[in-house]
Amino acid sequence: MTHTIIIETKDDKDFELIKGLANRLGLPVAERHTEELSKMQEDSFMKLFGSWESDALAA
Repeated sequence: MTHTIIIETKDDKDFELIKGLANRLGLPVAERHTEELSKMQEDSFMKLFGSWESDALAA
């Protein structure tokens, strides 16, 4: 079974520390760097998906 942890940081030093720890533990690391969303992009996203709820939570 594979477990995934997503860690978000805006600080490059923190990112390198976490990445270094994962490497020392022998864990695979995948990086994705993104720019911050603009207010208009955030509003559009929330308008489209903001009220969505998974059926899995209804159980």
